[in-house]
Amino acid sequence: MDPELFQLYLNAMGGQKDASSAAFDPVLAFMTGLYQPKAQFSEEQLYSKLAPMITYAGMEQGGPRFEAAAAIRGGRAPWDLKKDKSLRGDMDQKEWESLVDDMFKENEKVKGKLLDMEMEQDPFEKQGLPGYGTKYKPEDMYKFAPKSFAKILEGLPEAQTAEDAELKKISGKYDAPVMLTTDDERIKFLANKARAERASYDKGRNKDSILSSIGYFLNIGSPSAKNANFEGIAKQQLKKMGNKPILDESATAKNQAYGEYVKNLVRRKTGSASGKLGAAEKLAGQIQTELESKGRSPLYDAILRQAAMGGKLK
Repeated sequence: MDPELFQLYLNAMGGQKDASSAAFDPVLAFMTGLYQPKAQFSEEQLYSKLAPMITYAGMEQGGPRFEAAAAIRGGRAPWDLKKDKSLRGDMDQKEWESLVDDMFKENEKVKGKLLDMEMEQDPFEKQGLPGYGTKYKPEDMYKFAPKSFAKILEGLPEAQTAEDAELKKISGKYDAPVMLTTDDERIKFLANKARAERASYDKGRNKDSILSSIGYFLNIGSPSAKNANFEGIAKQQLKKMGNKPILDESATAKNQAYGEYVKNLVRRKTGSASGKLGAAEKLAGQIQTELESKGRSPLYDAILRQAAMGGKLK
């Protein structure tokens, strides 16, 4: 417990409370280290705790109990499920109806508890304070070291403008898709593609592969990639395509990868906007780690601030 915070809180309350009040006052319990938030359970934990029949049935590989559990958890109404003969199998109808009713009751318990957990309001939030589990945001760190952040971020607007201009120029040069438009470019591209496909086909040839191979090779009658007329194949394809440009995906990917490399060089320059923001983020992380190691949190700060201002806490 922070003695300063504790005393400020007591002063704010007119000295009407002491440590013995912690059992009834969540704020006091928080400051004395005695506060324990209500246990929160996952949906599966609640099923395990409140719905044993559904839980055990869900572990089975099949059968009426498994089907009933799956259907009820899936939202089917019990009256509809009772009429479904395809799920009850050889189970007696009365036994099946009893099973459905029991599992439905279990499922309603779980749903009710989930709703209660959702509706429960944090006792600190009721008082207009941050919730118990609220974490600092990166931007909250500025107030703990304003001079350090100001020094790191000095000249950021100008640096950001310059960096954005450089990155835009690089994007214009390297990010655009590479489109092949001339006949020479397209023939060379299509021939290389056909050569690679035929080599792949020859390498994996078997009695079934002919069904999945590229059909136009069979029309040419070339026995292998070694002596196939790939330029002729490319020209035939080009006639069918007309003037349609071809996207060179490989060249596009290489250009974009190199462009990203150049962009990263720009971002790593001394005094760059990215460098300034990265340094500020690093400092924020260090401050946050240090604060949390000392038990500080937005809730702690809010209580201290409100108490110091003489605000009345419930």
